[in-house]
Amino acid sequence: MAKTPSLKIRAFLLSILVVGSVWSVTAWFAYQSSSEAVNQLIDDQLRHEMTLVQRNVSFAIAYYEKQQPDISEILWDIEGRQPGRAVFFWARSGTWSISSKGAPEIAQPEKPGYSTRVLTNASGSREWRVLYEYSETNIAIAVAADTDIAGAYLREIGLQTLRPLLIALVISGISVLLGFTISWKPIRELIGAVTARSPTSLAPIRTHEIPSELRPLVDALNVLMGRLERALESEQQFTANAAHELQTPLAAISTEVQLCQRKTKNPEVAEMLERIAERVDRGTAMVRQLLMLARLEASEFGGGSSRVDLNAMLVDAISNIAHLLIESGHDIHFDDSSSAIVKGDAQLLGVLIKNLLDNALQYASEQGTIQVRIGTTDTGQVQLSIANETPPISSQQRRKMLDTFYRIPGTRGSGSGIGLSIVKRITEIHEAQLDIEDWLDGDGINIVVTFV
Repeated sequence: MAKTPSLKIRAFLLSILVVGSVWSVTAWFAYQSSSEAVNQLIDDQLRHEMTLVQRNVSFAIAYYEKQQPDISEILWDIEGRQPGRAVFFWARSGTWSISSKGAPEIAQPEKPGYSTRVLTNASGSREWRVLYEYSETNIAIAVAADTDIAGAYLREIGLQTLRPLLIALVISGISVLLGFTISWKPIRELIGAVTARSPTSLAPIRTHEIPSELRPLVDALNVLMGRLERALESEQQFTANAAHELQTPLAAISTEVQLCQRKTKNPEVAEMLERIAERVDRGTAMVRQLLMLARLEASEFGGGSSRVDLNAMLVDAISNIAHLLIESGHDIHFDDSSSAIVKGDAQLLGVLIKNLLDNALQYASEQGTIQVRIGTTDTGQVQLSIANETPPISSQQRRKMLDTFYRIPGTRGSGSGIGLSIVKRITEIHEAQLDIEDWLDGDGINIVVTFV
């Protein structure tokens, strides 16, 4: 699919097209005006030369009758003073004709006035402008000018005329580009403001500095974001209310199941009650996590600015699940000799660590190893990673692990598929980066949180 040119490029090209068209029309009219001016200048010069020739024609003819054929020496040296000029004389009776030195061959015109003809001389065939008249001595006279030489003058005049227009075109193009760059600043600022927003920010975009042309678009976006905000608030409120309302019946069911377990002596019933208890515990855990996720999505928590020691929090969290590690037979490797201080909300970071450890315990292979590490990147950023051995997990399954309610098929235990969604939201609140990587050449996963 072809890439659509940007609005800026299209507007710039359209402006250049308009400026270029105006420049072309202006240049054409300037050339036509110069051409008419040069033609008028040629006609005026021919008229001036005709006047001079007529003043001296009597003396010239008398000199010619003394058998001095070079008539140009008597009139003036037209070829020397103005190249491309010629003078012709014809007797009215048609008995003789005389032409200046280097003049082309020409037949006597039929009527007085200006005409344009193609004449041939030693330089070849060219276009000449001819003025033909009769003198008072019944001598027909013609003066002619080579228009090729005049055309050279015209081209020179045209270049002198077009040169400033060309410079003006270049300056106009630069000015248009600079103008678009400056005019585009509010759009760039709007793009930057929208890009810098957090994924959950649906606050209206300020319009007091927005150009009037963009204000309808921004107003429409603000209306859309308002609708989205209300829809999300309604969804979050429903989730929170539903989770809250489910807590009481689940607690009651759990109590009833425990009472039944104490009273029953039937092994089959006890086994069935055990399965019910596991499902109730899973539902209770899911409700608690749904409440937490709803509160996180509603932005009830901020990133916080207190100094939190991740190492100390990890020691406490691992101590709290030590009995589960012993029961499941999993080994955990953790070097608690170093400390790592980050800025954030201690309560949320505690939830993040607990969910990561629960996830590692949930997905770890039977009697597999869990590795917890804290370190720093090359750029000095604190990095927390919790890895565990697992049965083979495809890249597609690994990508879906952050989706809400997703559980890898065949996973044991009472997980709800919400834990990593909570981890993802907490990392977003703290502007941290969350990655899920391969570990042990595909025989494990490594969840890495990098605090920016």
